[in-house]
Amino acid sequence: MSSLVPVQNVNVKNVEEESNYFYAIPGNEIEWTYIPASTDVNFKTNVWSHFYANLGLYTTEIADNYNIDFSEGGFLNTSLEDIYEAYNTTGIVVGLINNETYRQSLVGRDGAVVIPISSTGSTLSGLTSLTNYMSFYDSPELLKRDTSGVCAKTIADIRKFEFKEEVVINTGMGQNKGGNNTGDVYESGIVFMFNDYTSITSGATSGFSQSHKVTNPYTNGKKTAIFNGDGYHKAAGMVDCISGIVCFWDPEIVQGFDFSIATGGTGTTRATFAPTDAYAVVKDYDTSVSADVRVNANPDILKYTTNPSRKQAISEGDTECEEVVKVTQVCLYDTSGQLTAIGTPTEIIDKTDNYVVMNLSVKLDGGIGDVWGPQVNPAVYPS
Repeated sequence: MSSLVPVQNVNVKNVEEESNYFYAIPGNEIEWTYIPASTDVNFKTNVWSHFYANLGLYTTEIADNYNIDFSEGGFLNTSLEDIYEAYNTTGIVVGLINNETYRQSLVGRDGAVVIPISSTGSTLSGLTSLTNYMSFYDSPELLKRDTSGVCAKTIADIRKFEFKEEVVINTGMGQNKGGNNTGDVYESGIVFMFNDYTSITSGATSGFSQSHKVTNPYTNGKKTAIFNGDGYHKAAGMVDCISGIVCFWDPEIVQGFDFSIATGGTGTTRATFAPTDAYAVVKDYDTSVSADVRVNANPDILKYTTNPSRKQAISEGDTECEEVVKVTQVCLYDTSGQLTAIGTPTEIIDKTDNYVVMNLSVKLDGGIGDVWGPQVNPAVYPS
């Protein structure tokens, strides 16, 4: 079948799929390195120093804001205050997650990053590993019900990334607002990490492991972090869910990160670890853009085909093939006659003497991919 008929209607739609289980990204799929502070003599020549820009730290003046009290427009006495010490004194530890291990993005709503620790500091002394949990900051709208009923989700249970303005807009971290990325649908692309050791300040409560890996975690009591004021929680670091960059800036974590057990690299070069020594437990998601195309086909174009397989079958004596014409694919051309897409009918169309409305599904991208790993085994990857 080679006749051209006009397209009647095109409806473009976006489909989104979130993995329905948590899976583990093992230590051999994450590369870690230590990046020195800005005062280090090697700072300007270190090829990794540009990762400070991932924290919005483009200049020393910006970094100085983290040593100015929150009441005066800075971030001192807030969850992010340790960024100042990291930039000026202790440095940061950055992990690069292999982007083949997740689809379009990680989901920041809930997850964990486990790292090896060998610290003599007062808070982490005696630990050999530290679990850091992804969690949102507390805000007035966060725990509002998005739906009604017994199984109602909160706003937090449908968001993928942090969206509190003080931490994702005022700091310059994450994606900027603009276009369709604004208002209630703003997606920063990042999330912050907390633990029950270094994140706890005077008056703060612990419990970041609560309701981890459960359905609708915030509906079921997942702990949110306090940004400032009495009992605020210090962020240990941040995950860029889109690029797969993990960054720790907490001074005790940075100084205690145990590169000595790495299986490859040293920390000044990219270091990987045994699967269960440093890993992430996450969900991910993928999107697909497709078009539903409607074509009205005249009866005469459904009576014959130029498909070479049919011609060969007839020459080999297949008499049934002479009577069978089915449409399984439809080529779509632009006004210049250039092939732009190949559509698949929502159902196979048989030879007919009647007019036929063909409803075609056309993928405009790679479609929804498969989740990289199986459901996490908590006995192997506890978090």
